[in-house]
Parts: sequence; C-alpha cells; structure tokens
Amino acid sequence: MNKLFIVLLIIYVNADAYEDCLKANCPTLYNQCYNDVFGCQGPYNKCQKKCTSGDGACLQQCGNESGSKTLISLYQCGNSNCLTCHGCEQRISTQCVNMSLECKIKFFEQNKDCMCLL
Repeated sequence: MNKLFIVLLIIYVNADAYEDCLKANCPTLYNQCYNDVFGCQGPYNKCQKKCTSGDGACLQQCGNESGSKTLISLYQCGNSNCLTCHGCEQRISTQCVNMSLECKIKFFEQNKDCMCLL
C-alpha cells in the first residue's frame, strides 16, 4: 500500500512541476495567458491535457497550432527554463547521501523543478 501511495505521489508532483516552473520562471507570460481566458488559457488547458507534462516539443507544437502568440511565447520560455536539471543532480546527491527512498520523496516534494531527474 505504501509503495502505491509513493508512486501516486510522484506522479502527482510531476504533473504540477512544469506548471510551477512556468509560474516561477515565466511569470509575466504565465499571468498574461491566465488572464486571457479565451485567447490563451483555453488553448493552454487543451495543450496541458494533450501533452505529457514537460514534453516541450508537444507543448510547443500545440501552442503553435493554437495561434496564440502569448501561449507560443510561454512555451518557448518554458522550453528554455523548465526542461533542464540545472544543479539538481548535485543537490540530490548532497541532500540524500544515502539515497534512501524516503529522502528522495522528500527531496522531490521540496524541489519540484528537479522532477526531470525521474
């Protein structure tokens, strides 16, 4: 039962990691898209459902197909800032010296930008 919960937790955390990264690294574009309900937010939601979270190529293609300049720019920003693991390998090896499962789970809960290591 615990293993199933851990797997579901990791999947849930991973689904939100890309969006959290967009909010943190592309705040102006993210807010513009969020506030443009029909021109950007609708297509954004469709792309999020269509593509695996963090699948930059799929998201960019979906954004391009939408024709929304804001969404296209948002995904370009996301591809530049959210699809890399800058320093994550070093951080996890420093924080989880023994690499126990419990430590890794806690690390990923606290470092959503590092979900790309999974």
